[in-house]
Amino acid sequence: MSERKRLRRRQHGHRDSVGTWCARGLTSGGLVVSILCIGVCGGGLISAAESGMAGDRSVIDRLSGFDAERIARVGEWIDWPRDGQRLGQVARLIYQVNRLSRTGMEPLGDFDSGAAAERSVPLAGVVGDWVGIRGTAVSLASAKLPAELAEVLEFEQVWLIEILLDEGPGDTPPPGSPDASAEAGADDSENGGSRVYALTGSVPQGWLGVGRVPTTLAEPVTVSGVLVRPSGSSRPAAIVAAGLGWYPTGAAGDVAEDLALLARHGFDISLVDTISRLSGKPLLPADQAAFYGMLRAATAVGATAIGPARSVDAGELIRNASKSIGRRVRLGCQAVRVTRVGITDGGTRRLLGRDHYWQIDALGDLGKLTIRIDAGDEMSEPAIFENRYPVSVVVAELPGFLNEAVSASPGGGPQTDIAILNRRILVEGFFYRMWSYDTARMRQHGGAKQLGPLLMASRLLDGEAPPGDPVGVGKIGQLAAIAAAVMLASALLWFRVTGRADALAQARRRASS
Repeated sequence: MSERKRLRRRQHGHRDSVGTWCARGLTSGGLVVSILCIGVCGGGLISAAESGMAGDRSVIDRLSGFDAERIARVGEWIDWPRDGQRLGQVARLIYQVNRLSRTGMEPLGDFDSGAAAERSVPLAGVVGDWVGIRGTAVSLASAKLPAELAEVLEFEQVWLIEILLDEGPGDTPPPGSPDASAEAGADDSENGGSRVYALTGSVPQGWLGVGRVPTTLAEPVTVSGVLVRPSGSSRPAAIVAAGLGWYPTGAAGDVAEDLALLARHGFDISLVDTISRLSGKPLLPADQAAFYGMLRAATAVGATAIGPARSVDAGELIRNASKSIGRRVRLGCQAVRVTRVGITDGGTRRLLGRDHYWQIDALGDLGKLTIRIDAGDEMSEPAIFENRYPVSVVVAELPGFLNEAVSASPGGGPQTDIAILNRRILVEGFFYRMWSYDTARMRQHGGAKQLGPLLMASRLLDGEAPPGDPVGVGKIGQLAAIAAAVMLASALLWFRVTGRADALAQARRRASS
């Protein structure tokens, strides 16, 4: 079919949309389109003012190999999913947008259930603008890429996500609520301005888990990317997305309760996939969104009235590291060094509302676990850890008792950036991942990397004198040990005295007989 005939057919409304894909399960000419229906409702546009971007939002000059006309043709693939050539162009643009996002393009805001959305208007802008939306995912389709192209672009399929925008700040129930789920099934097919398609190279793994029932989902999401088709009177806008943020409001399926808690405080749960891939590595630029996002959410959790976290030791975190990402824990440890870390990126400063955070190097209890780290060269001995193990804790701001300890440390003061301590603390927060770093001890073992748990603190409590306990945890332990020793000595003395009395009585009986 010629391009002119295709355009004429589209003008008469004969289009291949996500809905018709779901009905057909399209397979044609080696192009396999698999269908997974999920659904999208509730949300709204993220404005330029809200995102921190203003003025000209075009990024065409930063997309290698694409001009406005070529970008617009990418948007036409939604209407013609059988077109393998257009699919290749979609995939190449996704690759370029991903590259752009990794080299300094800030996402347009994050999901905040309390933020007001703009009134419902067609997604403003022109082809090539960087835009953002938020909503709740309802339908999802995928098209598998040819193996050769997938190998070059480093993703295997293109995902098409349908998103329905709300009518304005009070017209749509909160995402994830029963009312929102009901509205997800509403027929908005005639309102092109309320629907948006997002094209991306990946979706959260939690959406694709075994046993999930896709048609029952209503997942709050955010999307940032390049506008490839502005909305019209009867056709939805389309965005090639740099990524998809996922903010489930409750624990279900593959979403643990602790992850849902982080999501409710603004953490993008889709980043758990990234954190998992980076486990055991040093902190890298790829960590930035997940690291600062979880720190921000953990800080917000600390400001709420919430019950105590589950107590663990460092050994348990190390044994179960792959299953503990985002897990809320309570860990006792000995703080040995506190370091102030400056934040230079303007976007990150705005996200956290501060220009620094603090890293605490500590020693956590290993329990019965013994850890061996192989030496960095053949001439050195392996490092053996028993009883205690290095733990790293990140916190947005130090509590008063640690500020006082830092100021009182050798060479300390109000502007101290690093301090050596010996202070027992209790950490309530979230496990981020295992990470590796250089230490003086490991340099003695051939320069191997130290591997240890990294936590994002919600609250730090004084392990020597927690609030409401003037005696202190450490002194309670000392008193308990003294009391136990006194009881043991008393028991031994009693047995000795009664033993002597029994012996004397027996001797008198023998003498009298």
